[in-house]
Amino acid sequence: ASDVIPVPVDSARFRPPTQAERLKARAALDIDPDAFTVVFVGHLQSRKRVDRLIAAFAAIDEREPRSRLLLVGGTSGAADDAEEQLRLQAANLGVSDSVAFFGPVNEPEQHLWAADVFVLPSDREGMPNSILEAMSCGLPCIAPPSAGGEELLNDETGIVPRSADPGDLLVPLQRLAEEPALRGSLGRAARRHALEYDVERVIGDYEQLYARMTAAGRAAEPTRRRGPRRASDGRSRAPSS
Repeated sequence: ASDVIPVPVDSARFRPPTQAERLKARAALDIDPDAFTVVFVGHLQSRKRVDRLIAAFAAIDEREPRSRLLLVGGTSGAADDAEEQLRLQAANLGVSDSVAFFGPVNEPEQHLWAADVFVLPSDREGMPNSILEAMSCGLPCIAPPSAGGEELLNDETGIVPRSADPGDLLVPLQRLAEEPALRGSLGRAARRHALEYDVERVIGDYEQLYARMTAAGRAAEPTRRRGPRRASDGRSRAPSS
C-alpha cells in the first residue's frame, strides 16, 4: 500500500481570530464590522477563474451593497496575468468599489480573519494550501471539485458546488450571506478538520514513513554467510605438517 502524506498547514499561525482581532483586521482594511465579506487567496491567473467569482459576487453586491470581495495575491510567477481583465470586469459590473485587489501579501491571515467566506473557483488544483489555510482560520469554504474541494470539504466543513460557474457559486454564497449560524458551524468544523493537517502532525507522519522505509531496507539486505578461508589461488589452504 502506498503512503499518502498531505500538505501541511501551520495551524498556530493560521488560527481563528478573536473578536478583537477580527474587528481590528476589518478596520485596517476599511471593512464595515457587519459587511458580508468574501476572500480569495492565490495567483490572479486565468486558470484560477476569479472572473467567475466576481460575476457571482456582483449578484450578492446588488442585494447587499456593503458586501466586500477581497482578492489577495499577485501575478508574479503566474502562468499569465489576469488582473487587468479582472479590474475591467469589476468596473463593467459596477462593483469596483466593493472589490479590493491587494496584490501579494506577507500575512494573508489578516485578510482571512476579516472575511466570512473563502472561495476558490479554479479550473484545476491539487490539494490547495489556500483552502487549508482558510479552514485553519475557521472559515467556511466554497470550492468545486475542479478546485480540489472534494479532497478537503464535506457537508460539515464547507460547500462543494457542482461547478465554478457563477450561478453554481452564487447559491452557496447567498446561503452563507443569509445564515451566519451556518457560517459559524461550518467554520468550526473546518478548523477541526484542518488540525489533521497540522505541520507538527505531518512531520510525525514523515518520520514514521522514513522509519518504515529504513526498516524495510534493512530487512531486504541479503544475509552474508562466512565460508572456509580460501588461499589466494582459490584453493583451500592445507594444514602445514
